[in-house]
Amino acid sequence: MTEQFGTIIGSMQRFAERAYNSGIQTGNGGNLSVRVPGTQTMLIKAKGGSFADLQEANIVHTDFDGKVLTGSSEPSREFRTHALIYRMCPNAGAVFHSHSPWSIACAGRLERVPLVSMHMEMKLGGIPVMVSNGHADARMADELAGFLTANPGVKAFIQRRHGIFSMSGDIGDAEMQAELVEECAKIALLELMSEGRH
Repeated sequence: MTEQFGTIIGSMQRFAERAYNSGIQTGNGGNLSVRVPGTQTMLIKAKGGSFADLQEANIVHTDFDGKVLTGSSEPSREFRTHALIYRMCPNAGAVFHSHSPWSIACAGRLERVPLVSMHMEMKLGGIPVMVSNGHADARMADELAGFLTANPGVKAFIQRRHGIFSMSGDIGDAEMQAELVEECAKIALLELMSEGRH
């Protein structure tokens, strides 16, 4: 393992654990990846395993077609989604995905998360909802391509019935953006409930 990979993997482990501890992803779901700078490859969480105890052996180096270059595990089934984001969003250096409950609930009711806080407006500028019945497959990738074209510059979105996807220059910022999405989704639903619109 190169020193560069060691640094990236250390960051992935740190922010995976943060996500688990914050409650935005429990169990063995979710995934995260980091684009290897200057390449068409990424380090991505392997299939299975928990954010709580992500090990180096659970992170694989793949190209954007999912071919494993380093590691003995199979990459997350979401590799197509991550690869497409990297291809279409040149400023994305990391992708974080979680099955966060408030966000999934909010996306089931709204087409985008309303600008419920000044912090959200300043940091994200809006959180659109993507509707797709595809699940980490070619269909979802095709629909995601259209969604990203229609939402240029989007920093995070929620796939209805699935969860948050957050993109940024590094994995720490991507994970913290996802925390902000979950916080805003919770506030939005609480506001709807207080207005009797649940």
